[in-house]
Amino acid sequence: MNFDEKKYQSNDRSGMTGDWAAIAEAVRAELFDNADATLEGIISELARGLVLRRNSSRPVRIEKTIKPQTVQRYIAALDFIERLEHLVGEEHIHDVENLRFAPVAAIAVLNRWADYDLSSAIRAALALVAGKHTVESLKRAEKLAGEEAPTLKSGRSLAHRLRHKVLLWGSDLLGSDYVLVTRSHRDPPADFLFRPRDILAPSVGVLVFGPYAKEAVYLAKQGEFLCLVVGLSHLLERVIAVVPEAPLRPDSYPYWLQKFRNSPANVEFYYFTGKLSSLELHKMSPLTR
Repeated sequence: MNFDEKKYQSNDRSGMTGDWAAIAEAVRAELFDNADATLEGIISELARGLVLRRNSSRPVRIEKTIKPQTVQRYIAALDFIERLEHLVGEEHIHDVENLRFAPVAAIAVLNRWADYDLSSAIRAALALVAGKHTVESLKRAEKLAGEEAPTLKSGRSLAHRLRHKVLLWGSDLLGSDYVLVTRSHRDPPADFLFRPRDILAPSVGVLVFGPYAKEAVYLAKQGEFLCLVVGLSHLLERVIAVVPEAPLRPDSYPYWLQKFRNSPANVEFYYFTGKLSSLELHKMSPLTR
């Protein structure tokens, strides 16, 4: 391995290199195998023994005092690394795998960066593995990139803004028992997914419609978007569809579903108003059937 772990050590326990990934893999595996288990229970059980690091014979001990929120950060970081493994060329897969030995704080920065500029985040990740970044220098680079990012205009960028809006409203929309999931190619095709804190599989999906430069595109793509909404309603417990206030009337979306006698009870529609810099979400009242 060409990754110098000592250069990336953090004073924070959650930033200890390598160990966090082993803990995340062990806990995540238990969550997969035991659908009814709680995160606290799994941590307590694993703390009785040792887990192995990836590609290493050195065991890792899980402390009983470790907080579930800390383990959730570990799992989110590991999910992000695995997503990157599917996005880079074969020549960089080994480098991305070695991100497991970087501080988890650095992976969190890369994850945030990838939300609005995936290419730059991948380059920064490779630089981190090559020893050209510390956690602090990575934070400075990401902050500068965010300040210099162009005005958000695309649907993907709008989804990024809405993600932060939904997170701010998380306690109202979903409640504090739900956490954001780093989506992989194996997950349902929602813009973002949420899961209960003690369950690994996502149960809530959020879909954003648009924005598009031409108004005619909204009418052309409305049916396609709503068919995706219906499909997700069969895969997830709850679907939140977010649509613009114009050019189509917000209530035209649920009416479209009702016209085809397919109005899933687990689908909620929100419409947004305002500019990208000051979005507001409004929940639509259910249609009278």
